Amino acid sequence: MTSHRRLDPRTDLRTLEAFYWVALRRNFHRAADKLNTTQPAISRRVDQLETCLGGKLLVRDKRSVALTDKGRLLLPLVDRLLRLHQDMRREVCNPSCLSGGLRIGVAETMVYTWLPPFLKHMTTAHPRVVLEIDVDISVNLQDRLLDRQIDLAFMVGPADDVEIRNRPLNKERLAFLASPGLGLQRRTSLAAIAEHPIITYSRRTQERSRAAQSRRSSTCAQARATVLGSRANRRATSTNVKPRPTCAR
Repeated sequence: MTSHRRLDPRTDLRTLEAFYWVALRRNFHRAADKLNTTQPAISRRVDQLETCLGGKLLVRDKRSVALTDKGRLLLPLVDRLLRLHQDMRREVCNPSCLSGGLRIGVAETMVYTWLPPFLKHMTTAHPRVVLEIDVDISVNLQDRLLDRQIDLAFMVGPADDVEIRNRPLNKERLAFLASPGLGLQRRTSLAAIAEHPIITYSRRTQERSRAAQSRRSSTCAQARATVLGSRANRRATSTNVKPRPTCAR
């Protein structure tokens, strides 16, 4: 009775590749060049395969290599296996093959800046992924992340919960803009700005808090703030976006 050793799963594919290329090129040295290794390494792999399968696969002489009956039986099977492995890598490792849905939350500030280029890139890279976009303020997006209502959020400032992983992406400078009709100097004080109505972000946003802090630090206590856009407690709008040309997550 012949005892067969089981192949080490980590070396199975390399062992089969060694046999395959020796069989095709009829030469151990040329097979080693193809696999970018040494001739002794190829010989060891073939010997290991022959031991595990319980018989000779190759007949060797000084000039060439020939297949035995068992080797001729094995060669088309190995060919199919290696092709299947290539197909697997092509299908699984190709980003354009990703599919499914991705729920993304986006802060209002980013909707009007870099969100369109981001969506264009997603469409090109991952055409089979369906994006669901929720637009809201950052504090609400953090709550939605914790409730598992969205998978990913682009927010202003980092989330302050240990269950959320933050990754800084970019920094944007904020500034006050004023109509020339107000007569403000190019360089002016916060007190002068606070004398006028301030159009700022929604309540509970970091930008609104910073504007309020700046206003409180001024000497003018009668400045009024007018809020444009959606209120903080309004429901976020949801849009299903299905990219056409190409995919993302």
